[in-house]
Parts: sequence; structure tokens; C-alpha cells
Amino acid sequence: MANHVMFRSDNLAGTTQGKYLVSIRIDADIDNGMLVAVGAYETGSREVKQCTSIAATTEIGDIAVLGSEEVNKEVSFDTVNGFTNKKGSIARGYVLEHGDCFSVTAGAFSTIPTVGATIYAEVGKNTMTNAADDGAASGKVNNVKIGKCEAIEKDGATTWYVIRVA
Repeated sequence: MANHVMFRSDNLAGTTQGKYLVSIRIDADIDNGMLVAVGAYETGSREVKQCTSIAATTEIGDIAVLGSEEVNKEVSFDTVNGFTNKKGSIARGYVLEHGDCFSVTAGAFSTIPTVGATIYAEVGKNTMTNAADDGAASGKVNNVKIGKCEAIEKDGATTWYVIRVA
């Protein structure tokens, strides 16, 4: 079984305030702890929104970190590090708010951060990076600032990167 990104909702607004939770239709297999842009409601739906790509103009309040319930009762010996949100399923997303704090494992990053590093959502991807992209010489679009890596914690064999949204 492959290891997948693991997610902790340490201190997210959505853990106590329902207005920061969103149901999102997943358009490809994707792990918890990955970022998505929250799109419009699905046609005819009052609760399920579409998953879209993060653009350079996407704002914090339109970005969600995926955090679905990891237990799949149909799979025996299912584990947290073996879970992924399947294409076509409805996932739980925590809409990011300034001051939020969450933790993820290394797979959520294209470049692994150090403590104090500024964290960005990568445009057109679901991953985070600590590499600034000013768009100047590279021809790329700017990444979207999420916040800072506040701590790196070890829990047995698992390393958690604690992200504070700013």
C-alpha cells in the first residue's frame, strides 16, 4: 500500500464553524492535505461545489485544504496513510481563513519547507511550496501565499509540517 499525504486539522475555523466547511466534488484521485480552489455549486445542487485549479488570482477564502474522513469501511486494514479521495466522490474541505493552523506530511509539498519558510499554493497544482515565484524571469504565474511553516513535528515515524495561514 502506498503512503499518501496525511492531514491534521489542528486549529482550523472549520472545526468549530460550519461556514468554513465545504463539500467538494473531486475531479481526480487526490489525498487529504492537498489544496483545491472552491468553485461554483454543481448544477442543481445547494451543497456540493466544484473543485477547480488554483489560479494566481485565487484568494485565501476560495482555497480549501482537503480533510475527508479517512476510514473506508469497505476496505479491511484501511489506514490513514493509505487513504485518498477518489475521483467523482464528495470530499470535505476546510476553507482557509487567516490565523488557521493545519499540519500535513511531506507529500503535500513540491519543495519541503523549513521552520519559518513562507508557504505558497502552487498555481495550477494542488501542492504547496516554499519557493517564491515572482513571475518575472520564469514566465510562470505567481504562486498564492498561504502563510508560514510554524513548526516541524515528529510523531514516531511521521514528520508533520505545521502551517499557519497568514
